[in-house]
Amino acid sequence: MNNKLIGRKPVLLSSLWLLLISLNSICLAETRHSESDMEPIAARSLEKDVRIEVEELHQFFVDWFNGKADQSVFDEFTSRFDSKVHYIGPGGALLDQTALTGFLAGARGIASDFRIAIRDVKVLHQSDSHIIATYTEWQRHAVFSDRPESGRRTTVVLSKSKPFRWLHIHETWLPEEIYKAGPYDF
Repeated sequence: MNNKLIGRKPVLLSSLWLLLISLNSICLAETRHSESDMEPIAARSLEKDVRIEVEELHQFFVDWFNGKADQSVFDEFTSRFDSKVHYIGPGGALLDQTALTGFLAGARGIASDFRIAIRDVKVLHQSDSHIIATYTEWQRHAVFSDRPESGRRTTVVLSKSKPFRWLHIHETWLPEEIYKAGPYDF
């Protein structure tokens, strides 16, 4: 066993365990649908709607951290987080809805040149009421990270309601050789 991974293994395993428990409870309560069950047009439309949701939320983060968004915009976007949302950051930190919105509230205008690019949005699973999606998020000039230029892969569980409700967010750092190579063309 690689001794370098021993210290990180419990955090990684506990994060994966939390995600699996969340996904299992959703799947037990809902009827599973495979990609072959979805009509191609409906699947493309859902993926487009999820991509727009993810991009809009991250544009809010950019505008908020840049100091361009006001309190009414903050209230609109943070209301999309379910009261029981859990955010797991790429380093393994777990924030509930109160901690997440509290962090965001105090971060307005903290990084005037902060940027985010969202890529590779994919719907992995959907049920009658939930969506599991993944995407990559690229950041430039991040001040809350030990990696000012970085990439992360994010998995989210959203309610299928309109507007979407964010139920679970789990970010994982991309491997160093990938995030160091970019792309940072935004």
